[in-house]
This record gives sequence, C-alpha cells and structure tokens, in this order.
Amino acid sequence: MKKNRRIEEIDVLRAAALIMICLYHWFTYKGMYVGVIIFFALSGYLFTSSLLSRDFSCFNVIKRRMSKIYPALLTVILVSTIVLIIMNGGLEEKYKNSAFFSVIGLNNIHQIISGISYFDSYNIILPLTHIWALSFQIQMYVFFPFILKGLKKFKLKDELIGIIFFGISVLSALLMGYKYYKGADISRIYYGTDTRAFTFFVGAAVAMFYNKREISKESEKIKVLLAGMSGIFLSVIFALTVDYKNPLGYYGLLYFISVLSAFSAVLFTKIKLRKLQIPFLSGMKKVLSLLGRREYHYYLWQYPLMIFMREIFKWSKVGFLSQFILEILILIVISEISYFIFEKKNLKVPNYAMPGIIIMLLLFAPLYKNKDLEEMKTVQAQIKEETVKEIEKETVTETEEKTEKTDEKKEEKKSEEEKQKTENIDDRNILFIGDSVLEMTKPELEKKYPNAIIDVKIGRQFSELAGLLTEFKNSGKLGKTVVIALGTNGPILDEDAKKAMAILEGHDVYFVNSVVARPWEKRVNREIANIAKNYGNVKIIDWYSYAKGEKEYFYKDGVHPKPAAAKKYVNLVYSAVSKNK
Repeated sequence: MKKNRRIEEIDVLRAAALIMICLYHWFTYKGMYVGVIIFFALSGYLFTSSLLSRDFSCFNVIKRRMSKIYPALLTVILVSTIVLIIMNGGLEEKYKNSAFFSVIGLNNIHQIISGISYFDSYNIILPLTHIWALSFQIQMYVFFPFILKGLKKFKLKDELIGIIFFGISVLSALLMGYKYYKGADISRIYYGTDTRAFTFFVGAAVAMFYNKREISKESEKIKVLLAGMSGIFLSVIFALTVDYKNPLGYYGLLYFISVLSAFSAVLFTKIKLRKLQIPFLSGMKKVLSLLGRREYHYYLWQYPLMIFMREIFKWSKVGFLSQFILEILILIVISEISYFIFEKKNLKVPNYAMPGIIIMLLLFAPLYKNKDLEEMKTVQAQIKEETVKEIEKETVTETEEKTEKTDEKKEEKKSEEEKQKTENIDDRNILFIGDSVLEMTKPELEKKYPNAIIDVKIGRQFSELAGLLTEFKNSGKLGKTVVIALGTNGPILDEDAKKAMAILEGHDVYFVNSVVARPWEKRVNREIANIAKNYGNVKIIDWYSYAKGEKEYFYKDGVHPKPAAAKKYVNLVYSAVSKNK
C-alpha cells in the first residue's frame, strides 16, 4: 500500500461503519453496533500495514497517532464538560470520572469497574460513553507497536507472526464466549479490552499475510473477492437481524465478521476492481467516501449531541423526526468545523493546555447531586423492601391458613372485604406485568388491587412477555384480566405482539402506553394502538396523552413517575380496568 494514498473504497467502508453505529445509537436498532467491529478490523489491518511499510520507532508511532487523536477528542470532552456545567450548575461524580478516564485512554476500563451499562442509561447524562471504543483503539496503538517490534527482533517471518496474531485473536474470542456462557454482564464483555482484542488482532494477522504480497493468481483473487464481499454482505445482514442479546454474536459470529471485514480491506487495497460507471452509484460512493474521511469527527460528536438533544427535548411534544433532522444538521455543521480545524488546517494545540483546562474543570467544578435520582433510588429500595416483607408475610399466612381456619378468621376476612368495597378497591386476581415504570407505581397498585399479581422487572423488554405469560398460564395464575405496561426499554416488534396475544386469547387485556424520551416512544405507542385495533379483547390506558409534557410528574429522566404521579397513574388504570367491574 503506497504511503499517503487514500483508497476510496476503504473510506466507503468507514462511512458504512459510522452510519451503522449512529443508527444504533439513535434507534437502538438490532445489530447496528456491528459497525464498531468493522472499525476495529480496519484499524488492525491498516495500522499493521503502515508499520510494516517502514522501519519504525515505537515511541514516534505512538506520538504521531496521539497527535491525530487527541486534539479533536479533548475538544469534545471540554465542550461536553462546559455544556453540563451550564445545564446542571455542576458535574456529577460519574461524569467527572468518565471524562478523566476518557482523557487518559481508559474509558472502557472505567465503565467496566463502575458498572455503567452501555444499554441502560436513563438516569444520568453521560455524553462520553462512546469514547470506550476510542480508548480501546488508543490502547492498541500504544501496546501493539511494542508487540510487533518484539516479535520482529526474533527475526520471525511475517506469516508466522500472522499465525501468532490469529492465535491471540482466537483466545480473545474464546474469552468472550466463555464470559457470555458464564453469565457475565453484557457491558463487561462489550467494553473489555481482553474480549474485544480479537477484532484488532484479526485485522493485524491478515495484514501480516498480505502486506508484502501481490495477489496475482486468479483463483486467489476470486477467494479474496468472495471473502471481502461476504464480509460486507454478512455485516449488513447481522446489522438488520441480530441484536446485542443474541448468543450467536458472542459464540463466534462477531469473530467471523471480523475475519471477513479484514478481507474486505485486503480486497480494496490489493485488488484493482473494475469501476462501474453508474451515475447514481458513483455519486453515492463519492458522498460516502467524503464521509469516511471525516468519520472520526462525526463519531466523536454524534453521541454527545444525541444525549444533549434528548435532554433538551425530553419534555417536548415535538415529533422525533423534527428533532432528528435538527440533530443531523447540527452534527454536520459541528463535525465539518472540527474536520476543517484539526485536519485541513492541522491546528496544533499546546500539549498541556487543553488537558490542563479539562482537569481543572473536573477538579474545581461544583459537584452536582441529582436529587431526583437519589429520591428515585430511595423509592425503589423501599418498594423492594416492602416486596420482600410481603413475600415473607404471605409464606407465614399460608402456613397459618393451613392449620387454622377459624370462624374468627372468616369474620375478619368478611370485614376486610366490606371495607374494600367502601374504598373502591378491586379485589380481583388481576395480573400486572411491567418494567421499572410500573415498579414505581407498585405501592399504589397494591392499595387498589390487594389480590393482584404484580410482576415487575427493571429493564424488561416486550420480547420477554410471551415467555412470562406462558409461565403464568402453566402455573394457573393467568387470570381473566391482564394489564401490560411495557415499552420503556425498546420497541415492540409485531412478532412478539402476536405471540403474546395468541396466549391472551379470551382474556381481557389492557395495555398502558408509554412516556419515554427515546426514539421508540412513538413507535411503541403506535404498535400498542395497532394491537388494540387488531384484537377485540384489548383496550388502551392512555398514559401518554395524560402525562406527556407534564414535567412535574416525572423524575429528571422524564420516564419514571414521582409518587404523586404514581397515584395518578394508578387512578388512570383503575378508571379503565375497574370502573365497570
């Protein structure tokens, strides 16, 4: 590969990877996060190829890489820090730690230690979560030159070094699969340098085999062509069908995509492809190539911009499409300015100026404590404590009822039933299934529905509903009336709705729609409306129309209701489910 020669197709691959990552961040859609696999594989291949093209000094290589990475990175951290200080009047401790570890290239390690989830971040503004990937690459750029230089000192052939790198990649991939099998937290697997190294080392291994070789045989060209194009095709299929919870990804599919992505790089750097003269495709390729050249700047800015825009609009009824268009326009402007300043003009930032400013802000900015979040945690802890007490009480009560069924007990029960009737209490065995939003209303629900089964779980997805309903049906606890409050944590898929409704045939079903400041809010509520339209036994409890935009109802996340609003929520449920009982 000639020095300083840009290959348009490689830039197109970068652009495709960037688009996938952005789509995942914006819409949490399926396997779009596979874009980061393409990034890492390309980095491993291209970085290794650049090292092999000359005799290199490890420290000079690292210095050059860091001089390209840090100016724009530090700018994003500085701007994010200032924006948060303006918004909150200070910085949360978690953000301070996140920013500091982003500066020193250990963001991913920090997120593992602190237990911050990439997939569940409602309660705190963390605009630097995406820097984990850049921290991983920084670690590779720092340590890999020494590894390669050390192996070269033994005068090993490139092919043998390639085999060693493949061996390292296999060990890393096996570790990923093992940790998933053992039930490790997904974020631990997702962020880990050890469980992610396979992608970079696969790219490096392929570079060791192909860097100094010319592919002249037609049979080999065909093999590389098939592998490279398969990498592109499989990445698209994965992105559209495999979400982050799918075991296939952790049991080898991500590794397979890494290998094929590396061969995509070989294809475009080693084989001269005949260009198709189709105006539309040529124009699209040109646009994607330009985007690929700027992918670093777009990647840096897209996530904090999304987080801040979400915060600004979370109380608004402005449609997501309008928000999204505005966000894209701002992203283009900011990223192009960043590209112009740091690459076109090659602005040199004094070595210690910007890091010094950031560290000073992190040290001396007022510590912001999210009182809403603390209150919410307290409420959730109280609810869990009460739940444990209730379970213990029920166990004792069941034992007593088996041994003592006296007339006195019957009289007490009769008296309690009469009391319930006067207090508008519904004593039916209704089944409630929900996520953390319903959990916040549980104390009020229990007052209105003392005999109900209330099954709630933080982070619950709609895709889990059919399995839960089957369990309740098999245990004889699936009552005539079922209330479902799901949709906070992701979209509702049509196939999941059909599975659930097949089980609920003949039951009275109520769906509570969602208020959630996320891209899927409208989609979730539209799907619930479609379910009600298609099934005669379904009614909607319209929490969205009742509560959307009512800032005082919610904690700062704009999702979970405060105690006073929890009463309103339950009253709304009661008016729909129990007014004509």
